[in-house]
Amino acid sequence: MMEKGNALIVLSPQPDDAPEFIARAKAVINGMVRRYEPPALILVKINNWFDVKWLRFSGKMLGAVPFHKYQLTLPPFVPNRVVLQRRFVAPLFQETDPGPSVHKKISSSNALTRWMADVPGAPAIAWYSGKSEDTGHGAVMVYAPVLGRYVAWYAAWAREAAWQVKQARNIRRQELDELIWGSFTQPLAMET
Repeated sequence: MMEKGNALIVLSPQPDDAPEFIARAKAVINGMVRRYEPPALILVKINNWFDVKWLRFSGKMLGAVPFHKYQLTLPPFVPNRVVLQRRFVAPLFQETDPGPSVHKKISSSNALTRWMADVPGAPAIAWYSGKSEDTGHGAVMVYAPVLGRYVAWYAAWAREAAWQVKQARNIRRQELDELIWGSFTQPLAMET
């Protein structure tokens, strides 16, 4: 088991990133890695803020109707929205070759069957938003293998006097705080 205090993933702000948001994203992602202990992590930066509608989003049916499936699919971010993709491998979560892009230009019908469970190596994937300096908003979305299935959650922050959590879906705010501060006092909340 990894030590709870170790920072594993280095996440440095780029010119379009608010350093305060990146610090929160880094803390949450490192907390997730320490808590869930996935075999690998794929970290994806999306070019702009993204809403909670991307959580468990599979694609659109008939070109217009948003569709969410029970079996978790990769969110269909188009490749030109991906700023970077990095890969880290357990147990020390050293950075390695990022591998092929998890986001591909494909039809909506094909996006509906890009199962998370089919991603080689059963990694956790964490997406975080870019342009937080300009927009004053930031988001982190995580799909992580836990106890033989994937949990999926989303958290969004907004800059006011300080960066504050504005939305959390499928994760309690207490759990977010535990991921950031490293004190895991409650059992893992599983999706049903």
